[in-house]
Amino acid sequence: MTENKLTAFQISRRFNVKQTTVRLWCRKGLFPNAKCERIIYGVVAWLVPESDLQNFTPPKMGRPTKPKPQVFIPAATFVLDERTQLAALYKQKYGVEPLPATLDTLFNNPLLRQFYGVKLASDK
Repeated sequence: MTENKLTAFQISRRFNVKQTTVRLWCRKGLFPNAKCERIIYGVVAWLVPESDLQNFTPPKMGRPTKPKPQVFIPAATFVLDERTQLAALYKQKYGVEPLPATLDTLFNNPLLRQFYGVKLASDK
């Protein structure tokens, strides 16, 4: 008994992706038994046995997300006043000293303080 083989078009319909995506999966080896064969008049097509599709889950599309950088602040930094603490966080994240106007903006904006993890005595 011969196993049913599906083309890239049929697989693309099943997983709701483009045919080029299915061909890429075949080239990457996600279908271990897929074969590239000549069908008619030199036309090349990927043929994938149905058994390869039984436990197949399509990979996630797009670029992988970058992990957020972990900001390490030594415990001694928290002894300093709040403006100095914020300046140290900024320098650690971006590698440069913040301009005075930038530091004022960061210091006066509660959302940015929350982003950098700085709590003022006035914050609740």
